[in-house]
Amino acid sequence: MTAALDRRHRIKVDGMVNLADYPHLRSLAWHLVPGTMLEDAEAFNLIERGWRHLDAGALDDQERELIARLTAECGNGIKLV
Repeated sequence: MTAALDRRHRIKVDGMVNLADYPHLRSLAWHLVPGTMLEDAEAFNLIERGWRHLDAGALDDQERELIARLTAECGNGIKLV
């Protein structure tokens, strides 16, 4: 894994998603601590299972990009919602 600083000066680890950076994903993971780091596959699974609870129109560009990346990398280009 490689690490780099993101625009919020938090450590960003490849293959991991920080819940604190994505408010809508965070709402799906209400049972986890806000700064929890999830593996990409775990985050994608949460998105697929909880899609019906998200307002897709309210997603910001950063979350849309995350969902697109996770769909391509973890879902083989297919999001089962």
